[in-house]
Amino acid sequence: MSIVITPAMLKRIAPTASPAIIEHLAPALTARFPERPFDVTTENRAAHFLCHAAHETDGFRTLVEYGDTAYFRRYDGRKDLGNETPGDGPRYRGRGIFQLTGRFNYRIFGNRIRVDLEGNPARAAEPDISVQTALHYWNDRRLNPLADRDDIVATTKKINGGRNGLADRKAKLIRAKAALQGRPAAQAIHEIRQESAKATTASKRAITGTAAAGGTGLGTGTAAPKPAAGFDYGLAAVIVITVAAMGFLGVRAWMKSRDAKAFAADAALGSGE
Repeated sequence: MSIVITPAMLKRIAPTASPAIIEHLAPALTARFPERPFDVTTENRAAHFLCHAAHETDGFRTLVEYGDTAYFRRYDGRKDLGNETPGDGPRYRGRGIFQLTGRFNYRIFGNRIRVDLEGNPARAAEPDISVQTALHYWNDRRLNPLADRDDIVATTKKINGGRNGLADRKAKLIRAKAALQGRPAAQAIHEIRQESAKATTASKRAITGTAAAGGTGLGTGTAAPKPAAGFDYGLAAVIVITVAAMGFLGVRAWMKSRDAKAFAADAALGSGE
């Protein structure tokens, strides 16, 4: 199956996208997706790739990592990145869809696509080259099978190393699927708002659970009798378990509240049409 990507589709995924970037990214994606060994030839594979691409490029607004020269100097001397010459940090800053970083990666990926990125690092931010390096990165991490399972958590962990920006990636995945399937953008926004509502409800439940845990055996004055003498191991166990439960629920409440805000912020961007 051949996947055709248009600038209009990319704008639906990321309504604040740079017109100059998506104008050149779209044909590059269409041309490179079916190439071997990438084989991004199904809606799920394309949708997952595009949602992560949109997130990592700040909504297709940049193909160069944000920051000034002073900021990137902290990467000078990073042997794990191959940065052994003064100035390598700024010179080999993150570029491309998935932020190719470090002299070593510029050399390796440049050799794979037959472009001297080590000698011409700025070229890593060219749309077609960005697509090629990103697809090699995607293939190296065997992300197609995870996309086939529609596992956004697993693909996020493979790309990010954790769950950073998961709600935003989920929102963009919803948009990408709708765009690829030709469904109305309004339908995608409705789904994103539903996700925001679900996260808000989960946050409130966690807050209620935290309050309930705090009132169990602590502060009620009735749940656990005071020991006549010595150390009450039973009471200590209750305290430890209660505090742990409150901590877990408190963190969950915060995370779900954060997710709700991320979904709401994405929905507020509009349809992109």
